[in-house]
Amino acid sequence: MIKETRILFVGDIVGGLGRRTLAALLPSLRERYAPTFVVVNGENAAGGVGITPKIADELFATGADVITLGNHTFRHREIYGYLDRTEAILRPANYLRSQPGHGWCVVEREGVRLGVVSLAALWWMLLGIGFYTLGLVFWVNDRRVRQFHAVWHVFVIAGSACHFVAILLFVVLAR
Repeated sequence: MIKETRILFVGDIVGGLGRRTLAALLPSLRERYAPTFVVVNGENAAGGVGITPKIADELFATGADVITLGNHTFRHREIYGYLDRTEAILRPANYLRSQPGHGWCVVEREGVRLGVVSLAALWWMLLGIGFYTLGLVFWVNDRRVRQFHAVWHVFVIAGSACHFVAILLFVVLAR
């Protein structure tokens, strides 16, 4: 029999206010929704940029099962060793293997296992989507102005280039 699993994901805890808010609300959220796991994005928990071991321990003590990080992972040098020692705090998996930490983990509670992976590339992907979307304005109106069809091609190339850069930086070169 498969047991129901609930996951509460808390996005981007920012600074002391974000940490205090999590500490105040998480007990009632746990009571109300009974999540099996709590995953917290803590990459901005230290004054709005990065995280420290002390703050990571605070988030775990508050009730986080896993902490994910992003582009501000390495802002505070004291986190480097902590990332290597602590299984449930994740820097993006598609960062270089030579960088401290790891990008995935498996946590278990009540006989249920949850795999969590942290990945980076969002800004490049969103930028590419933005170029594609803006290009549509020219494509829809290309019968009105002859040059708009050529402009549409420029936006498609720009969007494709952004997605290429995302794959290059965060998949190919991250190996």
